[in-house]
Amino acid sequence: MTTGRFFTATVAGGVTLFVVGFLLWGLLATDFYEAHVGTATGVTKEPMEWAYLVLGQLFWAALLAHVIGTWAKVSGFGPGLKIGLVFGILVSFAIGLTQYSMSNLMDLSGTLVDPLLTGVWAGLGGGVIGLVLGCCQSEPAG
Repeated sequence: MTTGRFFTATVAGGVTLFVVGFLLWGLLATDFYEAHVGTATGVTKEPMEWAYLVLGQLFWAALLAHVIGTWAKVSGFGPGLKIGLVFGILVSFAIGLTQYSMSNLMDLSGTLVDPLLTGVWAGLGGGVIGLVLGCCQSEPAG
């Protein structure tokens, strides 16, 4: 995988993660998460800091691009989707359950549902990353 393809896949994946994240957490699941907050108060930032959200999405996309393109060495929407889905679910369960054990940010129901949404989110981002990595396969290595 060339550096240029890595950065292109990262940007495409980052945009996808941002849009899918907005649709999932910002629109579709807002009521669910509001019903499953923990007892912690004052943890939501108002207003949110958009620049850091964008950077976070780009770092997630870079991680997925590295896993998909360098470690798994696959390309295409389907393989990227599968890797992103599994990676998203596993990472989210690991972080969510650890966080649940030590904090009151979300109740157990929210903690157990969140990895499923994260899997969809990371799967779609991984699919786009895999698609971009599969473009122009005849490009010389660099």
